[in-house]
Amino acid sequence: MSRESRQAAKEQKSADVREAKEREDREKRQDSVGRGLKSLIGGTIVYVIIPFLLMEFVIPMDTIQEKLDTTEIEALLQRWLYMGLPVAVVCFFKGFFGLGSFKRLGAWVLFTALSIAWIFYVTNFGDLPDLIVAYSGDVLIDVDVYITGALWLIVVLKLLKLLIAACDHMDHRKQYMIENGMLEVDTSAPVEGRYDRVDRMGYNIGICEKEAEGALCKDYKKNIVKVMLLDEKGLEHLVITDEVVDLDTAKKAVGDWEAFIKRNRINEETDAVYMDKVKKDEDIAILKPLVKKVSTGWVVLDGLSASDKEKVMAKADPENIITGWDMVSFDDMNEMCSKCPLSWDKGRGCIGTFGPSNSALPEIASRHGCPIVASVPESAASGKVFTKEDAVKLAAEVEKLKAALPEEGKMAAHRYGGVVERLGDMAEACKAGKCG
Repeated sequence: MSRESRQAAKEQKSADVREAKEREDREKRQDSVGRGLKSLIGGTIVYVIIPFLLMEFVIPMDTIQEKLDTTEIEALLQRWLYMGLPVAVVCFFKGFFGLGSFKRLGAWVLFTALSIAWIFYVTNFGDLPDLIVAYSGDVLIDVDVYITGALWLIVVLKLLKLLIAACDHMDHRKQYMIENGMLEVDTSAPVEGRYDRVDRMGYNIGICEKEAEGALCKDYKKNIVKVMLLDEKGLEHLVITDEVVDLDTAKKAVGDWEAFIKRNRINEETDAVYMDKVKKDEDIAILKPLVKKVSTGWVVLDGLSASDKEKVMAKADPENIITGWDMVSFDDMNEMCSKCPLSWDKGRGCIGTFGPSNSALPEIASRHGCPIVASVPESAASGKVFTKEDAVKLAAEVEKLKAALPEEGKMAAHRYGGVVERLGDMAEACKAGKCG
């Protein structure tokens, strides 16, 4: 199996995990009697069964009655039981309703309020005089219990649990509304999962650096180093191959598999042994006779004749082309961008943000006779590339918009002033580089 196949298998595994998580979340957003009963059983045990068992079977024991005056303890257990009944009932509803439902959130609010009232009522607001009265011969031991501080700590913890429930509600509310027909899916959106009234696509702006004069990255980006072939037929001799030993064969050959992967620092989840990952000479000697060459589909263009390059590029996957720029480290990229004369975004590069798709700036531009800025949504959708002549026109539009924004109000001037400034900087860079 090639590295690309292994990567595809990992991506499929990740997709399966995501799908399982989404299925689990969908089930949580649905009303569930089983989930409600589970919550009810848990609440009943805590708020009803425990005090009942203590009252009926523990307190009446002779050894308890002989040594303790259980009057206050019995009164506490009775309050525990009687006030616990409504709390236990509400437990069913906080488990029954689905995540994202206001009914579930309401049940959580009611449960929190009742459980706080329950703890204060049961403990008499933390003031329990004569709770433990014990006899030891002629000696009477009387213990008062005051737990006001602990009660407030419990209240804080319960409110934190309510906050977590509210956060879960917010996280699932949108999807709950969609699944229950309360919110329509924006089917015209180009990206799956975008919903009307919820998500907005963002637009970026940048120069055509590969045609710009003085762009430091231009030669790197024009230099195609490596491509993936859509069809290898007739070009098999040019394709890079991996030397691979299948997993079962490798395990039989090396003997102690755990020791092998440890000394060669190979990922234990690997689906095959790639010889370029094997570091120990003795292991290489064992596995070399078992090697199979597996095509990766990639071709390196360096050293190929002009005719071979032409044949390779004719069958290249446009989505899998590596240029010289892709081979540059991030640190070197950043340094190069900071020194580039066309790096208009404050030294960070030649690409910047325009704003979300629901930005009002195109509409404002349309009212003030700025057709290029006004056409941003349509141009982004069609993938239009503007020319160097358009850069001159854009610079003129920027001056118009700078004067027009204050007329649109303080909010518009504050919100879109930075965007207009960036458009102006980009237009000037395009003019300097004589590019689009």
